[in-house]
Amino acid sequence: MLSKEITDIRNFMHQLLSADTFDRFLLCQAHITMAISWQIDGHIHSRFYDSDNVPVEDYILWQEVRPQVYSILRGNRLPLSMKIILALPSKSAGLLMARTGEKDLSDPAPGMFLNILYQPSGLTLTTGLARSDFSLDKRPEEVFDDAIRSFLKKHGLV
Repeated sequence: MLSKEITDIRNFMHQLLSADTFDRFLLCQAHITMAISWQIDGHIHSRFYDSDNVPVEDYILWQEVRPQVYSILRGNRLPLSMKIILALPSKSAGLLMARTGEKDLSDPAPGMFLNILYQPSGLTLTTGLARSDFSLDKRPEEVFDDAIRSFLKKHGLV
Protein backbone atom coordinates (compact mmCIF):
# COMPACT_ATOMS: atom_id res chain seq x y z
CA MET A 1 0.00 0.00 0.00
CA LEU A 2 1.25 3.40 -0.99
CA SER A 3 0.43 6.53 1.03
CA LYS A 4 1.34 9.98 -0.29
CA GLU A 5 0.76 13.42 1.17
CA ILE A 6 0.03 15.90 -1.60
CA THR A 7 1.67 19.26 -0.91
CA ASP A 8 0.36 21.19 -3.93
CA ILE A 9 -3.35 20.70 -3.26
CA ARG A 10 -4.43 23.39 -5.73
CA ASN A 11 -2.62 21.68 -8.63
CA PHE A 12 -3.91 18.26 -7.63
CA MET A 13 -7.50 19.47 -7.42
CA HIS A 14 -7.14 21.16 -10.81
CA GLN A 15 -5.88 17.88 -12.31
CA LEU A 16 -8.69 15.93 -10.62
CA LEU A 17 -11.60 18.27 -11.37
CA SER A 18 -10.72 20.36 -14.42
CA ALA A 19 -8.24 18.35 -16.49
CA ASP A 20 -8.61 14.91 -18.04
CA THR A 21 -5.77 13.44 -15.94
CA PHE A 22 -7.94 10.96 -14.00
CA ASP A 23 -10.64 10.48 -16.66
CA ARG A 24 -9.76 6.84 -17.41
CA PHE A 25 -10.28 5.80 -13.80
CA LEU A 26 -13.61 4.50 -12.57
CA LEU A 27 -15.51 6.21 -9.76
CA CYS A 28 -16.45 3.75 -7.03
CA GLN A 29 -17.74 6.33 -4.61
CA ALA A 30 -17.39 9.88 -3.43
CA HIS A 31 -18.38 11.54 -0.20
CA ILE A 32 -18.22 15.33 0.01
CA THR A 33 -19.03 17.26 3.17
CA MET A 34 -19.79 20.95 2.84
CA ALA A 35 -22.89 22.71 4.22
CA ILE A 36 -24.56 19.37 3.47
CA SER A 37 -23.11 15.99 2.61
CA TRP A 38 -23.08 14.54 -0.89
CA GLN A 39 -22.78 10.78 -1.32
CA ILE A 40 -22.16 9.49 -4.85
CA ASP A 41 -22.34 5.79 -5.61
CA GLY A 42 -20.46 5.02 -8.81
CA HIS A 43 -22.22 1.70 -9.49
CA ILE A 44 -23.78 1.67 -12.94
CA HIS A 45 -27.48 0.90 -13.30
CA SER A 46 -27.49 -1.12 -16.51
CA ARG A 47 -31.27 -0.65 -16.91
CA PHE A 48 -30.57 3.03 -17.65
CA TYR A 49 -28.73 2.18 -20.88
CA ASP A 50 -29.96 0.83 -24.19
CA SER A 51 -29.04 -2.83 -24.58
CA ASP A 52 -26.39 -1.84 -27.17
CA ASN A 53 -24.72 0.72 -24.91
CA VAL A 54 -24.42 -1.03 -21.54
CA PRO A 55 -20.95 -0.27 -20.12
CA VAL A 56 -18.58 -3.18 -19.62
CA GLU A 57 -17.48 -2.05 -16.15
CA ASP A 58 -19.53 -2.06 -12.95
CA TYR A 59 -18.57 1.56 -12.19
CA ILE A 60 -18.89 4.78 -14.14
CA LEU A 61 -15.88 6.51 -15.69
CA TRP A 62 -14.62 9.50 -13.72
CA GLN A 63 -14.85 11.64 -16.88
CA GLU A 64 -18.64 11.18 -16.91
CA VAL A 65 -19.09 12.34 -13.31
CA ARG A 66 -16.28 14.89 -13.01
CA PRO A 67 -18.40 17.91 -14.14
CA GLN A 68 -21.05 17.20 -11.50
CA VAL A 69 -18.45 16.78 -8.75
CA TYR A 70 -16.79 20.01 -9.88
CA SER A 71 -20.11 21.86 -9.69
CA ILE A 72 -20.62 20.62 -6.11
CA LEU A 73 -17.16 21.79 -5.04
CA ARG A 74 -17.16 25.05 -6.98
CA GLY A 75 -17.28 28.15 -4.84
CA ASN A 76 -15.30 30.23 -2.40
CA ARG A 77 -15.37 27.82 0.51
CA LEU A 78 -13.34 24.65 0.86
CA PRO A 79 -15.14 21.43 1.74
CA LEU A 80 -15.00 20.20 5.32
CA SER A 81 -13.89 16.85 3.93
CA MET A 82 -13.90 14.86 0.73
CA LYS A 83 -13.22 11.22 0.00
CA ILE A 84 -13.12 9.88 -3.54
CA ILE A 85 -12.38 6.26 -4.36
CA LEU A 86 -11.24 5.61 -7.91
CA ALA A 87 -10.41 2.24 -9.46
CA LEU A 88 -8.49 1.04 -12.45
CA PRO A 89 -10.67 -0.44 -15.20
CA SER A 90 -10.45 -4.25 -15.21
CA LYS A 91 -8.48 -4.30 -18.48
CA SER A 92 -5.79 -2.01 -17.02
CA ALA A 93 -5.71 -4.03 -13.78
CA GLY A 94 -5.30 -7.22 -15.82
CA LEU A 95 -2.38 -5.71 -17.73
CA LEU A 96 -0.69 -4.73 -14.48
CA MET A 97 -1.24 -8.21 -13.07
CA ALA A 98 0.43 -9.68 -16.16
CA ARG A 99 3.57 -7.74 -15.18
CA THR A 100 3.80 -9.67 -11.91
CA GLY A 101 4.66 -12.88 -13.71
CA GLU A 102 2.06 -14.96 -11.89
CA LYS A 103 1.35 -18.13 -13.83
CA ASP A 104 -1.92 -19.18 -12.20
CA LEU A 105 -4.22 -16.17 -11.91
CA SER A 106 -7.50 -17.25 -10.37
CA ASP A 107 -8.32 -13.54 -10.02
CA PRO A 108 -6.83 -11.98 -13.17
CA ALA A 109 -8.16 -8.47 -12.57
CA PRO A 110 -8.25 -7.57 -8.89
CA GLY A 111 -9.69 -4.29 -7.72
CA MET A 112 -6.95 -1.68 -7.77
CA PHE A 113 -8.05 1.42 -5.93
CA LEU A 114 -6.80 4.96 -5.46
CA ASN A 115 -8.26 6.63 -2.39
CA ILE A 116 -8.23 10.43 -2.29
CA LEU A 117 -8.88 11.96 1.13
CA TYR A 118 -9.07 15.71 1.60
CA GLN A 119 -9.39 17.31 5.02
CA PRO A 120 -8.48 20.85 6.04
CA SER A 121 -5.21 19.44 7.41
CA GLY A 122 -4.17 18.15 3.96
CA LEU A 123 -4.72 15.77 1.08
CA THR A 124 -3.63 12.13 1.20
CA LEU A 125 -3.59 9.47 -1.49
CA THR A 126 -3.52 5.79 -0.63
CA THR A 127 -3.63 2.74 -2.84
CA GLY A 128 -5.34 -0.55 -2.19
CA LEU A 129 -5.70 -3.88 -3.90
CA ALA A 130 -8.61 -6.28 -3.42
CA ARG A 131 -8.41 -9.86 -4.60
CA SER A 132 -10.96 -12.61 -4.30
CA ASP A 133 -8.29 -15.14 -3.39
CA PHE A 134 -5.67 -15.13 -0.64
CA SER A 135 -2.05 -14.70 -1.54
CA LEU A 136 1.11 -13.91 0.40
CA ASP A 137 2.60 -12.52 -2.82
CA LYS A 138 2.90 -8.74 -2.50
CA ARG A 139 4.15 -8.30 -6.07
CA PRO A 140 0.73 -7.20 -7.45
CA GLU A 141 0.56 -4.44 -4.83
CA GLU A 142 4.12 -3.38 -5.59
CA VAL A 143 3.42 -3.23 -9.34
CA PHE A 144 0.27 -1.18 -8.77
CA ASP A 145 2.04 1.18 -6.35
CA ASP A 146 4.87 1.67 -8.87
CA ALA A 147 2.34 2.41 -11.62
CA ILE A 148 0.62 5.01 -9.42
CA ARG A 149 3.99 6.59 -8.49
CA SER A 150 4.82 6.88 -12.21
CA PHE A 151 1.37 8.29 -12.98
CA LEU A 152 1.68 10.94 -10.25
CA LYS A 153 5.20 11.89 -11.33
CA LYS A 154 4.25 12.03 -15.02
CA HIS A 155 1.47 14.52 -14.23
CA GLY A 156 3.55 16.60 -11.80
CA LEU A 157 1.42 15.69 -8.80
CA VAL A 158 4.32 14.70 -6.49
